[in-house]
Amino acid sequence: MADGPGDLRPGAREVVDVLGADAAEPVTGVVHESGAEHLVVSAGRLRSGARVRLDVGAALQLVWPGPAGLLGLPVELRAVRPGDEPTWALQVTGPAVPTQRRDAVRSSLRLPVRAVAGGQEQTGWAVDLSEGGLRAVFRTPPTDARGLRPRDAGSPMQVSVDVAGTVVAGRAELVRTHPRTDGAWEASVRFTDLAQKDQDVLRARVFAHLRELRAQGHV
Repeated sequence: MADGPGDLRPGAREVVDVLGADAAEPVTGVVHESGAEHLVVSAGRLRSGARVRLDVGAALQLVWPGPAGLLGLPVELRAVRPGDEPTWALQVTGPAVPTQRRDAVRSSLRLPVRAVAGGQEQTGWAVDLSEGGLRAVFRTPPTDARGLRPRDAGSPMQVSVDVAGTVVAGRAELVRTHPRTDGAWEASVRFTDLAQKDQDVLRARVFAHLRELRAQGHV
């Protein structure tokens, strides 16, 4: 039995986020074998499905939901095992610790979103979601009381997400906008005061979706 959080490990078939991988977007993998000192994880994939290639010796961190929140486990890549389903052999280099990286684990979920920035509320859909924030597309952007769309990082707004009938809502701020050629408004936003119970709802849905992708062979 584990003595404390530092002794915890992600279990077999657990979906984990792999941090430290040289990629511009989150990398996910699935645990094949789990032990106190060594783990075997499927070679990480980007959301596009492309494999990530790492050099032996790379320092990484595995992030997964523990009993009381996200945990991060420092590991080192010791070997890359080729095959139809390549895997990474990892050695644990330190204890598991609680992590505050709220947006560590993400998924390309498409869910209804509403946003208001002081003016008229607008509806759109999420294309990427975590408990820390989301990336969403709106046919018509939300506007402030002057009728202007948010442009600057840190611009405040209220955002709600419909998660299978459960509405998660809270204050948020603009992180960045993303250029589009179809006239729609696409933006990444960060939640700033989301209640713990709402974070739990989002985290559970994200991990459920990653497990669904795994079952379909996409992760």
